[in-house]
Amino acid sequence: MKNHGDFADYDKFMAELKTMPELLVDVKKKADAPADAYAKKHRDDAIQYLVGSGNLWGEAYCYAMCIMEEMQWMRTKSISGADFFHGTLEVIGRDDSVILFKGEDAARKLMDRVENFVNTICANVTVFDTADYELKGISKEFRGMMSPIVMANVTERISKYLEEYGKHPLAIRRYYRRLDY
Repeated sequence: MKNHGDFADYDKFMAELKTMPELLVDVKKKADAPADAYAKKHRDDAIQYLVGSGNLWGEAYCYAMCIMEEMQWMRTKSISGADFFHGTLEVIGRDDSVILFKGEDAARKLMDRVENFVNTICANVTVFDTADYELKGISKEFRGMMSPIVMANVTERISKYLEEYGKHPLAIRRYYRRLDY
């Protein structure tokens, strides 16, 4: 992108990106208590609704399917923020668990809209927001690009506690690589 002239701030971005490994240690430390609280309260709920948009839609989708369903045998539904208002809003009940993955890209406004609405109908909304993490030295214009990296580190902490409270190691599967299919 730099060589093609498509990313004028490439050198600045790369210099800031070098600080991410140590910043992510701080992300994990700060995410630990909210991840613990979420897992303790919601590990055995009947269903988990995960909502994400923009560059966090993939994280919501993957986390619901690959971690919660495949590795923890939890029932989930992943929904993009835009699709939330085309059906899902009608089935969420007051006591259902709804998890919002909020990033700092152009989709944030949509996730704010989802958050504002879902809090009027549901008492179990958990928000994991990349804006809650300082990322000292990362410029505001690059934070949105870092959202998937930050959220992946937050979900690592959630996974640890889901495993602990469910007494179900992440490595154990019922069928995957155990049966022919």
